[in-house]
Amino acid sequence: MKRQSTVPSLNSDRSSSNGGYAPAVVVPHRHSETARKALAMFKVLASSPEDRWRAVSNDGGFKSYSRVISGAGLPMLRGEGVITGGWTVEQVNAVIESAGCRQFWDERFENLSVAETFNQNEYLFHVTLRGVGSLTGRDLAGVTIVDRDVQTSALYNVSTSVLDPTIPEDPGRIRALLELSGWSLRPTFDGQGNTVAVNVTFVIQIDIRGTLPNSVVKSMTASMTTAVSRLNQFLNKTGYPPYASQISGARLLDTFDPKTGFYEL
Repeated sequence: MKRQSTVPSLNSDRSSSNGGYAPAVVVPHRHSETARKALAMFKVLASSPEDRWRAVSNDGGFKSYSRVISGAGLPMLRGEGVITGGWTVEQVNAVIESAGCRQFWDERFENLSVAETFNQNEYLFHVTLRGVGSLTGRDLAGVTIVDRDVQTSALYNVSTSVLDPTIPEDPGRIRALLELSGWSLRPTFDGQGNTVAVNVTFVIQIDIRGTLPNSVVKSMTASMTTAVSRLNQFLNKTGYPPYASQISGARLLDTFDPKTGFYEL
């Protein structure tokens, strides 16, 4: 039986393969080229053969890989697995994008603010990351692009760092560089067109900046490579937050508390 979220979605029609999304009208903006280059690179990395990566772990079907990047303090990481429970790609993506949810399944995440909405599927963001031990907290300024394949119903959510005058550096934090972070969500359907499972691939390459102790490198690597399995656990324990199927005008920052189900737009 398809599981239902503890909180209903703002999108009432979830049975169609594309979630009721109309083709996006692309409005060029100052970070358009950066966003599209990141999306193209992510698709190449997410679909690259396993033998191009070094296997790190395989825990209950959730696999992780790494690739050494010359001069980088952290390797490029890739995680993959299958999210069960009948969740749609839009519901999974809602958990990925919700700051309230991410505070539970991403232990390094602290907060997210949307600085500017460029169009229905692209926005400028600022993220703060918790410090580890005596390590100073980091922050990121970046652009996110969400892309949907109308033929396969796959959804791609990709982010990369940008320089933008609307998000100045925080003197109390170190500005990290997100080379690339992306999610590939590929659904499988039953005979009635209902989502049975979602095949997920997550890729991230981040430069935290500064000297990192080996213990911190190991801790951060372990956290990032288990992102897919922790996302699966969160969904099947808590469900997904409300989300809007169409966004026009500015993208609003919502508040959602998974513990209480409180939602405020």
